[in-house]
Amino acid sequence: VGADLGAARRSAWAVQGVATTGWVSFPRQVADNQPIETRDRARFDLFLTTLQASVLHRSGLGVDVVVPVGFLAGSSTTESRRDFSLGDVELKPRATTLLGRSVRLTGAAGVVLPTGGYTPRSGAGALGEASRVLTIGRGVYWGIAEAEARVEISSVFTSTAMLSGRVPAGEASDGFQWGPELRGGAELEGRPTRTLGLAAGAEVQARGSGSIVDPFLGERVASDNVGATLISLTAGVRFQASEATFLSLSARLPVYQDLDGLQFQQGIGVFGGVAFVLPVGAPRGLERPESSPSTTVAIRYIVREYGADWCTACKRLEPALTAAQARRADLRVERVDVTEWSQDDLRARVPGASALPIVEIRRGDGSLVARLEGEGTFAFEDHLQEKTP
Repeated sequence: VGADLGAARRSAWAVQGVATTGWVSFPRQVADNQPIETRDRARFDLFLTTLQASVLHRSGLGVDVVVPVGFLAGSSTTESRRDFSLGDVELKPRATTLLGRSVRLTGAAGVVLPTGGYTPRSGAGALGEASRVLTIGRGVYWGIAEAEARVEISSVFTSTAMLSGRVPAGEASDGFQWGPELRGGAELEGRPTRTLGLAAGAEVQARGSGSIVDPFLGERVASDNVGATLISLTAGVRFQASEATFLSLSARLPVYQDLDGLQFQQGIGVFGGVAFVLPVGAPRGLERPESSPSTTVAIRYIVREYGADWCTACKRLEPALTAAQARRADLRVERVDVTEWSQDDLRARVPGASALPIVEIRRGDGSLVARLEGEGTFAFEDHLQEKTP
């Protein structure tokens, strides 16, 4: 949901939980992309619930654990199949960073564990060879890598692009070896209100052909009925129910499918989700440095800096603020972290603000002496009178 980094930077850590449940239909069989009619009239329906737990440090480093649970229902005029099991668990260390105020980059790499229920030959004994790829578990370890870029185009529109890939390590218990897989997507989200988001996008999935040991030749040969390229359109509605809770409803509609050999075509998918994110640790919204060396001198001036992690000028200003407080017992420096504030948030809380860093200089009674912005903040000491003897 994108709120985990903000929560972590308001404290020290953020804990995020996401639960998503969905349904995807596989209504018909095709042979080399041509619809075929069989006496069985087989179809599949996949019901999948995914639980994800994430821990993220304010540095942007964290780890995701993804646990899917699935129910695969297959039926025909002559038989039916009901598979329910844990899916393949994913462990993904990740890193997130901000470039400027509006660009968020995330990268992850990890492993997929063969914890799910794998059907040997994935359907050769259940509704025919066409159902080979329809199995909740895959029966092998996978290496996985993901990258995502999220850009706030304006206070209303945000675009997101993602790319992920996975490569199998080894072969399943029946000797089947999966091919590599790649997935990419992009979406544009509009926020008509602060709590409501509407998203539309597209997604591409590519699945490589597999291989299996031929029982007669005794050597590994390519396995048809696995490789595929799919293009889908996506749409979603997202709602922020509270400061820490988010709801979503989305749909995926395949518009192009290139399926190798005999397979089941993918139909529409519908998904609903709920997420929460909680900061863990002391709040960082307003920080005060260590107390002045002397506690007997009254505070004459308060220097309040509004800065962000992505602001290079803010980082250059920090040593000057620290040095000024070390020299003056009558000076207190306060820092306000605005890393996750939007431009509208900044203007609402600091009227007239246009650029970071911002420094407010106030007398001990709270009255404003000066407000400085940008490079002008480096001259903050010019607005301070000599310290009290």
